[in-house]
Amino acid sequence: MKHFALIAFFMTGLALQAVPLQFNYSVNTSLLSGQAGQLDFQFNPASPGGDAATATISGFSGATLGSGSLSGGASGGLGTSLVISNSQLVNGLLQNVTFGSSFQFVLNIIGPLVDSPQGFDGSTFALQNGSTMLVQIDVLPGFEPFVFTDGSVNQIPEPSSALVVLFALGALGLSRR
Repeated sequence: MKHFALIAFFMTGLALQAVPLQFNYSVNTSLLSGQAGQLDFQFNPASPGGDAATATISGFSGATLGSGSLSGGASGGLGTSLVISNSQLVNGLLQNVTFGSSFQFVLNIIGPLVDSPQGFDGSTFALQNGSTMLVQIDVLPGFEPFVFTDGSVNQIPEPSSALVVLFALGALGLSRR
Protein backbone atom coordinates (compact mmCIF):
# COMPACT_ATOMS: atom_id res chain seq x y z
CA MET A 1 0.00 0.00 0.00
CA LYS A 2 2.86 2.37 0.79
CA HIS A 3 4.32 1.67 -2.66
CA PHE A 4 1.02 2.62 -4.29
CA ALA A 5 0.95 5.89 -2.32
CA LEU A 6 4.52 6.71 -3.41
CA ILE A 7 3.72 5.91 -7.05
CA ALA A 8 0.55 8.05 -6.94
CA PHE A 9 2.48 10.94 -5.36
CA PHE A 10 5.27 10.62 -7.96
CA MET A 11 2.78 10.52 -10.86
CA THR A 12 0.97 13.57 -9.49
CA GLY A 13 4.28 15.45 -9.39
CA LEU A 14 5.03 14.44 -12.98
CA ALA A 15 1.57 15.55 -14.14
CA LEU A 16 1.99 18.94 -12.51
CA GLN A 17 5.50 19.42 -13.87
CA ALA A 18 4.78 18.35 -17.45
CA VAL A 19 2.22 21.11 -18.02
CA PRO A 20 3.62 24.15 -19.83
CA LEU A 21 2.83 27.67 -18.73
CA GLN A 22 -0.33 28.46 -20.66
CA PHE A 23 -2.02 31.82 -21.04
CA ASN A 24 -5.14 32.72 -23.06
CA TYR A 25 -5.43 36.39 -23.96
CA SER A 26 -8.06 38.66 -25.43
CA VAL A 27 -7.00 42.21 -26.32
CA ASN A 28 -9.61 44.94 -26.73
CA THR A 29 -8.72 46.97 -29.83
CA SER A 30 -12.12 48.60 -30.43
CA LEU A 31 -10.52 52.07 -30.36
CA LEU A 32 -8.16 50.95 -33.15
CA SER A 33 -10.76 49.09 -35.26
CA GLY A 34 -10.01 49.43 -38.99
CA GLN A 35 -6.58 51.00 -38.38
CA ALA A 36 -3.31 49.48 -39.52
CA GLY A 37 -0.58 48.84 -36.97
CA GLN A 38 2.14 46.45 -35.86
CA LEU A 39 2.36 43.82 -33.17
CA ASP A 40 5.77 42.85 -31.84
CA PHE A 41 5.96 39.36 -30.27
CA GLN A 42 9.33 38.71 -28.58
CA PHE A 43 10.81 36.00 -26.36
CA ASN A 44 14.28 37.02 -25.26
CA PRO A 45 16.67 35.62 -22.63
CA ALA A 46 18.10 37.77 -19.85
CA SER A 47 21.53 36.66 -21.04
CA PRO A 48 22.80 34.16 -23.63
CA GLY A 49 23.43 30.62 -22.44
CA GLY A 50 20.63 30.52 -19.86
CA ASP A 51 17.95 27.86 -19.60
CA ALA A 52 16.22 27.06 -22.88
CA ALA A 53 12.50 27.58 -23.46
CA THR A 54 10.05 27.89 -26.32
CA ALA A 55 7.04 30.19 -26.59
CA THR A 56 4.30 29.00 -28.95
CA ILE A 57 1.49 31.30 -30.02
CA SER A 58 -1.56 29.61 -31.52
CA GLY A 59 -5.20 30.36 -32.15
CA PHE A 60 -4.56 33.96 -33.19
CA SER A 61 -7.75 35.60 -34.45
CA GLY A 62 -9.52 38.94 -34.63
CA ALA A 63 -7.10 41.00 -36.74
CA THR A 64 -6.30 40.95 -40.46
CA LEU A 65 -2.69 39.90 -40.92
CA GLY A 66 -0.30 41.70 -43.26
CA SER A 67 3.37 40.98 -43.80
CA GLY A 68 5.56 39.83 -40.94
CA SER A 69 9.27 39.74 -40.20
CA LEU A 70 10.89 36.95 -38.15
CA SER A 71 14.11 37.34 -36.16
CA GLY A 72 16.42 35.02 -34.22
CA GLY A 73 14.84 31.76 -33.07
CA ALA A 74 11.36 32.46 -34.47
CA SER A 75 9.55 30.33 -37.07
CA GLY A 76 6.03 29.97 -38.44
CA GLY A 77 3.50 32.76 -38.19
CA LEU A 78 0.30 33.96 -36.55
CA GLY A 79 -1.84 32.42 -39.33
CA THR A 80 -0.83 28.94 -38.19
CA SER A 81 1.44 28.64 -35.18
CA LEU A 82 4.30 30.93 -34.19
CA VAL A 83 7.18 29.25 -32.35
CA ILE A 84 9.84 31.43 -30.70
CA SER A 85 12.81 29.91 -28.88
CA ASN A 86 14.87 32.04 -26.50
CA SER A 87 18.03 30.88 -28.29
CA GLN A 88 19.44 34.28 -29.24
CA LEU A 89 19.45 37.76 -27.73
CA VAL A 90 16.57 38.94 -29.96
CA ASN A 91 13.88 36.45 -31.06
CA GLY A 92 10.48 37.37 -32.36
CA LEU A 93 7.95 38.43 -34.96
CA LEU A 94 7.09 41.97 -36.04
CA GLN A 95 3.63 41.58 -37.58
CA ASN A 96 1.65 44.14 -39.61
CA VAL A 97 -2.08 43.97 -38.80
CA THR A 98 -5.35 45.75 -39.41
CA PHE A 99 -7.17 45.80 -36.10
CA GLY A 100 -10.74 44.63 -35.49
CA SER A 101 -12.63 45.08 -32.23
CA SER A 102 -10.38 42.59 -30.41
CA PHE A 103 -7.86 39.85 -31.04
CA GLN A 104 -7.16 36.63 -29.17
CA PHE A 105 -4.31 34.16 -28.88
CA VAL A 106 -3.02 31.29 -26.74
CA LEU A 107 0.56 31.41 -25.42
CA ASN A 108 2.40 28.28 -24.20
CA ILE A 109 5.89 28.45 -22.70
CA ILE A 110 7.69 25.13 -22.20
CA GLY A 111 11.22 23.82 -21.83
CA PRO A 112 13.97 23.37 -19.24
CA LEU A 113 13.49 26.97 -18.05
CA VAL A 114 10.01 25.93 -16.86
CA ASP A 115 10.40 22.19 -16.17
CA SER A 116 13.85 21.83 -14.61
CA PRO A 117 15.64 25.18 -14.34
CA GLN A 118 19.37 25.13 -13.74
CA GLY A 119 20.46 28.74 -13.89
CA PHE A 120 19.42 32.11 -12.57
CA ASP A 121 18.87 33.74 -15.92
CA GLY A 122 15.29 34.08 -17.03
CA SER A 123 13.48 35.04 -20.19
CA THR A 124 10.87 37.64 -21.01
CA PHE A 125 7.95 37.21 -23.38
CA ALA A 126 6.56 40.54 -24.55
CA LEU A 127 3.81 41.73 -26.87
CA GLN A 128 3.84 45.38 -27.87
CA ASN A 129 1.61 47.50 -30.08
CA GLY A 130 4.01 50.19 -31.22
CA SER A 131 5.53 51.57 -28.02
CA THR A 132 2.64 50.33 -25.80
CA MET A 133 3.42 47.21 -23.77
CA LEU A 134 0.31 44.99 -23.88
CA VAL A 135 1.64 41.79 -22.25
CA GLN A 136 4.90 41.00 -20.48
CA ILE A 137 5.70 37.70 -18.78
CA ASP A 138 8.99 37.31 -16.92
CA VAL A 139 9.93 33.66 -16.41
CA LEU A 140 12.63 33.17 -13.77
CA PRO A 141 13.90 29.75 -12.66
CA GLY A 142 12.26 28.59 -9.43
CA PHE A 143 9.67 31.39 -9.27
CA GLU A 144 6.09 31.86 -10.42
CA PRO A 145 6.02 33.85 -13.66
CA PHE A 146 5.49 37.60 -13.25
CA VAL A 147 2.66 38.62 -15.58
CA PHE A 148 1.92 42.23 -16.58
CA THR A 149 -1.02 43.14 -18.79
CA ASP A 150 -2.23 46.47 -20.08
CA GLY A 151 -5.77 47.53 -19.14
CA SER A 152 -6.99 46.51 -22.62
CA VAL A 153 -5.87 42.88 -22.12
CA ASN A 154 -7.97 40.19 -20.45
CA GLN A 155 -6.42 36.92 -19.37
CA ILE A 156 -8.96 34.14 -19.92
CA PRO A 157 -8.83 31.30 -17.33
CA GLU A 158 -7.58 28.05 -18.80
CA PRO A 159 -9.81 24.99 -18.18
CA SER A 160 -6.87 22.58 -18.50
CA SER A 161 -5.37 24.01 -15.28
CA ALA A 162 -8.45 22.88 -13.37
CA LEU A 163 -8.17 19.40 -14.91
CA VAL A 164 -4.58 19.04 -13.67
CA VAL A 165 -5.65 20.00 -10.14
CA LEU A 166 -8.58 17.53 -10.28
CA PHE A 167 -6.23 14.79 -11.51
CA ALA A 168 -3.82 15.51 -8.65
CA LEU A 169 -6.62 15.46 -6.06
CA GLY A 170 -7.94 12.18 -7.51
CA ALA A 171 -4.48 10.61 -7.36
CA LEU A 172 -4.08 11.75 -3.73
CA GLY A 173 -7.54 10.37 -2.94
CA LEU A 174 -6.57 6.99 -4.41
CA SER A 175 -3.37 6.99 -2.40
CA ARG A 176 -5.39 7.46 0.81
CA ARG A 177 -7.37 4.27 0.04
